[in-house]
Amino acid sequence: MKSRVALLVAWMIANAASGFAQDKVWGVKGGVNIASATQEGQDPLKNAAGGIGGLFVRAGVSVAGRSLDIQPEILLSRQGGNGNGEDFRVYLNYLQIPVLLRFGWADTGARPFIVVGPALGIRLTARARSQDLSDSIKTIDPGIAAGGGLFVSKRVSLEGRYMQSLMDIATDAGHAGDIGPGKVKNRVISIMLGFEIPR
Repeated sequence: MKSRVALLVAWMIANAASGFAQDKVWGVKGGVNIASATQEGQDPLKNAAGGIGGLFVRAGVSVAGRSLDIQPEILLSRQGGNGNGEDFRVYLNYLQIPVLLRFGWADTGARPFIVVGPALGIRLTARARSQDLSDSIKTIDPGIAAGGGLFVSKRVSLEGRYMQSLMDIATDAGHAGDIGPGKVKNRVISIMLGFEIPR
């Protein structure tokens, strides 16, 4: 069921992107996450590394006579964290769908840019050791993403980004069981290389 929802959302994003202006840029990106999670009243999970990668499309739109770049993305993202004082790791796999405003400075040699916007996470799996945490972690994780980078060549960019959950990701069953009380929120630093696909 979750895979069907993920495919449906990906299809909707792709169709929405095709309705943008004709001057679109498609590409792929990937890299590493440094992920953790905070919980009210407890120490946060320690940082743990995971992968991130997927597709993006960027298109210019006109808003109130001004030109803006909108960049939706579809990314597979490994999140979670390492426990404090215990030998365990929480693995949270998400389909991340950020929809970003992108501001660039093409007239400079380095071509720097910044991105900011909402990011919707769709949980695919949740595990700690051999334990399935699907009943303890909500399927949807809305957040906010912001970052920046620069082009290291004509089509290749290097980017750093921070994503923060805006809502508690633990279910009622999770709070009553293994997770315990206190709101839980993902936080992720991503370092990615992007490659624009020539048309």
